[in-house]
Amino acid sequence: LDCALVRTGEKNDRMSGTALEGRFLVFVSTPLAYVEWFTPFSTPDLHTGLYTLTRSTRQHKVYAQIIEANRIVRNCHLQPKYGCTKDPTWTTDNVMD
Repeated sequence: LDCALVRTGEKNDRMSGTALEGRFLVFVSTPLAYVEWFTPFSTPDLHTGLYTLTRSTRQHKVYAQIIEANRIVRNCHLQPKYGCTKDPTWTTDNVMD
């Protein structure tokens, strides 16, 4: 899983109101990226100065799209918001869920 900042504002009528169900293989000539969206930046946290994000959903499901890779602006890192203790069930596979 890699995190990235993505240029938005372009309308994608083909994916509007749909959810990606499963995965499929398609041969295309344009480089594409599968993206699971998070909420846009808001005000930074008063204590850490970091932005807080939450997973974006549609109809209580992860909101995901396939976008053209040239919309990716840069990579970024996300850090969990820890309480007093770390959840012992977290792994590299599920910490972003």
